[in-house]
Amino acid sequence: MGNKKTKSKQELTPFDKEVLEAITRLSSQTSGPITVSEIREDLQKYKLYSVKELEPVLGKSDQTIIRYLKAGKLKGKKVGGQWRITEEALREFLGLD
Repeated sequence: MGNKKTKSKQELTPFDKEVLEAITRLSSQTSGPITVSEIREDLQKYKLYSVKELEPVLGKSDQTIIRYLKAGKLKGKKVGGQWRITEEALREFLGLD
């Protein structure tokens, strides 16, 4: 028999962890099966970006993005002293919602 090694929770990739969190959130809201499209929608809603990740997306410096955050033009929260912006807030800022 092959010695299959399964990933423990600590060995999961960040994406794996995000998917598991999405499934957990969705399963607490419904008693039926969860669809892939529901998982995708949930992941987009809860995807968090750092200021550095948004620099190339917005074409702005980190200082400008932080000014937007402090002024409330771009919605975000500080997590562990670092700004985090949801996919939903980014889409709203870009006028895509």
